[in-house]
This record gives sequence, C-alpha cells and structure tokens, in this order.
Amino acid sequence: MSMGNPIMSLLANNTLTGENFPKWKSNINIVLVSENNRFVLTEECPPVPPANATRAVRELYDRWIASNNKAKAYMLASMSDALRSKMEPKECAFEIMESLQEMFGQQSEQARHEATRKYTNARMILGTHVRDHVMQMTNYFSEAEMHGAVIDEGTQVSIILNSLSSDFIPFTSNYIMNKLNYGMTQLLNELQTFEAILGLVKNKAEANIVNKPNSSKGLKRKMAKGGKSGEAVSANPILESRERLSSNAIIRKKLKLHNPGSYILSEKKKNDHLITPLILFGWWCNCSVKRWFNMPRKEPVGARTMAIIIT
Repeated sequence: MSMGNPIMSLLANNTLTGENFPKWKSNINIVLVSENNRFVLTEECPPVPPANATRAVRELYDRWIASNNKAKAYMLASMSDALRSKMEPKECAFEIMESLQEMFGQQSEQARHEATRKYTNARMILGTHVRDHVMQMTNYFSEAEMHGAVIDEGTQVSIILNSLSSDFIPFTSNYIMNKLNYGMTQLLNELQTFEAILGLVKNKAEANIVNKPNSSKGLKRKMAKGGKSGEAVSANPILESRERLSSNAIIRKKLKLHNPGSYILSEKKKNDHLITPLILFGWWCNCSVKRWFNMPRKEPVGARTMAIIIT
C-alpha cells in the first residue's frame, strides 16, 4: 500500500484501536470507493466457476477475489497488532467488518446519540456569521452519519432553519410559506445574501462600538498636585471658587430667615469656619437676653446691668 497517496495516508494516520472505529470505518470506505473495491463489503463472493464456465463468469469471480484481497490488506494494515492477530484468519473483508461491528458497535451507538443531540440542541448565537453556524451544523451532521445515522438533505435544511437566531425569522417564514426547496449549498448562499442585505453582523458591531463606555471621560479629572494618589479634583480652579462663593451666599440667605443657633446645630459646614464664631456669639447673646427677661425680678433691669450681660 503506497502511503505517498493522500487517500492512503488516511489509513496510516488513523490506525484502528477500538475507540476510533467509526472514523476508521469511514476512512476504509473512502479508500475502497476510490479504487472501486467497496462492493466486496456489500456483495457476497460469487461461486467458484466450473472448468467450462464462460469468460465473463470467470472474470467476475476473479475481480471479486482481487478486490477482496486488496480490501482485506488495507483493513489489516490499518489496525493494531492485537486486532490484526484476531482478524487475520478471516477470508473475506466483509467478515472482518462484521466482527469489528459486533465488538465496537455499541460504542458507535452511544457516539451517534451524542452527535444527534449536538445538532438537535444547537442554536445560532446572535452576532455570529450565518456561514459559521451552517458549517458547524454540517460538522454535526457528518459526525452523526459517521456513526451510522442517516439524515437526508431535506431534514438537514429543516434542522438548520430551526436553529437560526430570531434575526432570520422573516427568512424562515418566507421559506415555509412559499414552499421552497433548497439544497445545502443554495441554502447557505441565500442565508448569506439575506444577512448581507440586512447588515445583521455589521449593525451589531456598530451597536457594540456605540455602547462601549468612553474611557476618555476619566481624563477630564486630573490628579491634584501634592495630593494623595487617587485623589481627584476639579480640572478648573475658577469654577471651583465660584461654587464656593455661591454656597456661602446660600448660607447667608438662610441665616436671615432662620434662627442662627438652630442652623448651626442642624447644618455644620466645614467651609464656614470664618463666620462660625460670630454666629455662636450672637446665638449666645440671644439666649441670654431671653433668659434674663423671663426671670422674675423685683426691680427693672438697668442699662448698666444689660451692658454687663452683653459683655
């Protein structure tokens, strides 16, 4: 067997060990089909022609024997030593294949179930290209068929349409209502055309760029010179001074409308350190005078006494 042929190299790179039986079986079928020898796996050996048999009958028998020997050589050469020692006594290639199917067929059933579950539960993710999704579904179909599943092209198209995202609902509805019948190649082309016309992937990419947070906003606030690391201050000192003046004006307005003492007790401002002593003094005087006049006295309060209280 010449391994320089790319088709023959499939057998050399995938030696049968047991777990890879579905893949090995697929490679054997590819090699036998390429050389027109796969019929020995499906047709029984013709009877040995008698001495007086016609030339056509003898050629048919000889062709089957030659193809069987070649298929058996391919199969034995591409399996492990332990399996080769068990299969070598068998005369026909289809006997070897049947024996291997009995040994590893149960594993193939489980693998087929897993492969079927993959394409049944697969759903297209929003924002991905429809071509990538269709190719992924095709791989799932191939994996299931490699394990013995039979999926016709119409069923594959229906499964793919059912797995598309919500953006392709108009396409699916049009396909069903108009009773279209696409093959896999035509379906992929039509889906790509629909995607390009609506600009589905492009629109999603632009939306992601618009919604991306602008990191340049953080540059508007700079680090204070001589301050702690991470302490941010206003970028414009003039605006900061104006804000302080406006806050002082609001404080003065409140002092005219409310009792200054209650204001000091309820709202303490760190920026009011210049006017706090005066407010406290006025509040103390107000309270002292009220307390003095409310006290019962036998004689009126004189000017000298008021001066002493105030001072």
